[in-house]
Amino acid sequence: MVRKAHVDDAAAIARVHTETWRVAYRGIVDEDVLDGLEVSRGRIEAWRKILASESARVFVAEADGTVGGFASAGPSRDRDMRARARSTRSTSARSCRAAHSDAR
Repeated sequence: MVRKAHVDDAAAIARVHTETWRVAYRGIVDEDVLDGLEVSRGRIEAWRKILASESARVFVAEADGTVGGFASAGPSRDRDMRARARSTRSTSARSCRAAHSDAR
């Protein structure tokens, strides 16, 4: 089931985010760095802050009560992209999709 994420999902999203980094960047980023990644309080708090925002557009994929993936979209963090979007009256968005490899 896909649903809008809420603040209580922050730890689960942080877990999926971290685990997918380990898989997606294996062979690209040094393995010691990837193996050292943790679901830190800082990452959980960052997701809580995002999810508490009125402008948050974050959704989770959930099966049997467990979050296995997420998607988020919002304004670009790239200043040039934001400026171009304003000048052309188009939207500028970023998205991040992640699904844990155990999610089915």
